[in-house]
Amino acid sequence: MRVASSIAVVLIALASPALAKEACPARETGTYPWAANGVLNGDLYAWVYLKIGKDHRPECFMGANNINDSDERFFVCNAFANGWKPARAEDAVPGTVVKRLMVIAGPNHAKLDKDARRRFFAEHPDERPDCYPE
Repeated sequence: MRVASSIAVVLIALASPALAKEACPARETGTYPWAANGVLNGDLYAWVYLKIGKDHRPECFMGANNINDSDERFFVCNAFANGWKPARAEDAVPGTVVKRLMVIAGPNHAKLDKDARRRFFAEHPDERPDCYPE
C-alpha cells in the first residue's frame, strides 16, 4: 500500500509541470482591449481634481458629476486622495492639479463591455480569458 501511495505521489509530482499553464503575458494594468471608454447613458461619473498641498498630500475637489448623494461624493474623493501616488516626480510638486475621470459603469456600459469581450475572444482564439479577470 505504501509503495502504491509513493508511486502515485511521484506521478503527480512529475505530471504537475506538464499541466501547469503558461504564464499570462504582461499588459498594462487596468485596461482591456475591448473596454468602452468614456461616459455612456446610465453611468455614474465624476471629474475628480487632486490639488497637491505644501505637505505633498492631495486635497480632493469634485468637478462636473452626476452623483447626487453627498456621501458617495465624499467616498469617491476620499478614495482618490488616499490612493493617490505620483506617477511622475512633477506630479508631487505643491500646487499641481491632477484631473481624473471616474466612471461607474451602468447597465448599458456593462452590456457593451460584455458583448465586446465576447467578440474579442472570438476574434482572438490565441488569447486566454483567464488572463483577463472580470
